Amino acid sequence: SGIKDPTDYETKEVLDRAKFMNYFSTFKTTLKSLTFIESIDRTVLSRYEQYLSVFDNLNNLYLSEKNAQNNPASISEALVESKINSGDNLSVVIYLYVKLNHIFKTKFKLENDFSDMINEVKKQKYIGENTAKLLHDFRIYRNDIEHVNKEKRKDLSLKDLAYIKDIIFGLEKIEL
Repeated sequence: SGIKDPTDYETKEVLDRAKFMNYFSTFKTTLKSLTFIESIDRTVLSRYEQYLSVFDNLNNLYLSEKNAQNNPASISEALVESKINSGDNLSVVIYLYVKLNHIFKTKFKLENDFSDMINEVKKQKYIGENTAKLLHDFRIYRNDIEHVNKEKRKDLSLKDLAYIKDIIFGLEKIEL
């Protein structure tokens, strides 16, 4: 994962998520069997629990994205709207991220990293400068979710996410 310190970390840009999730499961199970450490040294157990918290956050994000990626075509505008209305920010971000990535790869036939794909769609004039900036803000916001220990660089409201939803589903409807 590249995480050496649970209070100051960056995850690897290219992370084998399946391997990470397997290691996380093993770590979580092993940690449960080590609770006796608390009676010996609470600080050591606390440190492991900090790691567990960070890894749990990443694992939940990766698992949710993996589940959404199994059938990105099923991510409908109505589904995302219902998550916005219920205030489920994390699900909204996951669904929108997976949906936009799917649209970039299938409709626009792009295979670059997310930032480059946004720039390419702008270069092809399917989106303007302001829309590209908002999609980059969304990308940064999603990346910030991965780093619970860092100060957030972007903060998007549910209203912002609703507008981004409209952009993404608008891109899906474009005839090429």
